[in-house]
Amino acid sequence: MPPERRRARARTDATEAGEMSDDTQPVNVPPADLDAEGAVLSFALCNGRHAFPELKPKHFYADANRWIYEAIVSLAESEKPIDAVAVARWLMARGDESATRLSQVGGTTYIATLRDCIPASAETFARAHAAAIIEAWKMRVLIAAFQTATAKLYAWQLNSEGAWEFVKDVVRGQRA
Repeated sequence: MPPERRRARARTDATEAGEMSDDTQPVNVPPADLDAEGAVLSFALCNGRHAFPELKPKHFYADANRWIYEAIVSLAESEKPIDAVAVARWLMARGDESATRLSQVGGTTYIATLRDCIPASAETFARAHAAAIIEAWKMRVLIAAFQTATAKLYAWQLNSEGAWEFVKDVVRGQRA
């Protein structure tokens, strides 16, 4: 998705969530590409394989997508089939006493929706979507590091050099 479309979607999402400032600019909408997340999950479910070892569950913004991708990675590592049924079974076995992961992601309906949309049937396209997911995650890591450094600077807990070192340490610790 082009950056201007991602920003437009973020503005729309922020407006619907009531998170717009008086000057109609989005307020604290983290970078994410939910369409790319759906496309990568769709690719894995439709092709029955985990094709992007560089992509990790932590890179996903949406909890539901992260948990589904975690299921895909786990199934691949244990050399089990990757399809909607296997992912649903894996999710059903996880969660807490109040709800299974399957119910938390929206049930088999959401998984079927991912499988049926097939927006990235070609691996080349899915790979580009995986790269977009990682880039958005890197941006979120940087934003969090800068926000924490800013708070520490306001509290006089860091000096300018310490703030730069703090940000670099956080980023180094969060390598893709």
